[in-house]
Amino acid sequence: MEAGAGLCNEEAVRVLVKEGITDIQNLLSLGVPFDRKSSGLLEAGLEGGHHRRRILHAKGDATGREIVNALYEKAACQDNITFMFGTFFVDILNDAKGVCGAVVYKNGFHLLLCRSIIICTGGIGRLYTRTTNAEVSTCDGHAAALRAGARLKDMEFVQF
Repeated sequence: MEAGAGLCNEEAVRVLVKEGITDIQNLLSLGVPFDRKSSGLLEAGLEGGHHRRRILHAKGDATGREIVNALYEKAACQDNITFMFGTFFVDILNDAKGVCGAVVYKNGFHLLLCRSIIICTGGIGRLYTRTTNAEVSTCDGHAAALRAGARLKDMEFVQF
């Protein structure tokens, strides 16, 4: 809480602390190669603002990539999950019950029917002139969520 300078959502921190160990065990079972000491134990690092070593890394600074790769490998085996790479997310469609579909663009517009959506469209860094963010970090997913009535939180936190 102290490292968050008073900006942390206390309930979210409670959930993270309570479920974090189980989540790490699940990621390990999926093959995430967290860095280890020579003894074989997980190597916990100390990050800015922290007083205890509790941060795990995978292949040094490639933690995010390694977690995404492991999750993708697991999800790609599921018959009810479809990945649409290189696709522009245009809009979320709603009906009286809530989400009912999405409009995407890849070589033309496509309608996808669904009852829920996980938006994984990247960040917003390309809204700024100077950034190292990927070319696809254009905030389109955030904008579609806003148009559909979603509430966004902590949008001022941008990594350049």
